[in-house]
Amino acid sequence: MFNLEQSIANWRRELSVSGIDTPRVLDELESHLRGEIQKQLRSDADLERAFASAISRIGSADQLKAEFAKVKAAKKIGARENLRRWSVIAGISMVYLSLFGSWYFGVRSGKMEITVTDVVLGIGTVAPIFLFERIGRLLAKSLPVINENWIVVVAMVAIFLGAALFRFCFPAIAPTNLVHLQIAMLWALSPLIGLGNCVSAWFARCAESRKRTA
Repeated sequence: MFNLEQSIANWRRELSVSGIDTPRVLDELESHLRGEIQKQLRSDADLERAFASAISRIGSADQLKAEFAKVKAAKKIGARENLRRWSVIAGISMVYLSLFGSWYFGVRSGKMEITVTDVVLGIGTVAPIFLFERIGRLLAKSLPVINENWIVVVAMVAIFLGAALFRFCFPAIAPTNLVHLQIAMLWALSPLIGLGNCVSAWFARCAESRKRTA
């Protein structure tokens, strides 16, 4: 004779073995299962057929495991995106705190003269930094999935090319004082921040793709 409680207990055990072992999640799934069984019983299905139909609607242990894996992967991707975003924000905040701190103490000691134009140009570097950060993430989505070692090679080449470009362009800037030098460096470094973010997002995308095909 069909035993509903034993069947539900077996189903929970299968879920736990498959990796869905959080009590709160198991309780929620069981609640949904019991609700679906009651719906089937109101349709004049017998108990065993109602249980089987409810399982097919909610999903077997393997099906639910696959769905939970997709949700977990999406959360990891979201967490990495947030980490990259907050890393950029934290880095920019530290740079600006040190910059304006040095300006403040430089002005107080009489070693620096800061004009309104200097302040506007200093704050204005935020725009290209976030612009390149956004461009880097968008560019990473269009790059091909390749071997992890090649990503490192490409990243190193790009960094050296960026450093060479910086070295080539910097003499043309010809800053007249320390304040102008700091502003010029902030503007010149903004593309490199975008490059770093692009490589980071590309690395994560390639790793995720290899994991899915493994």
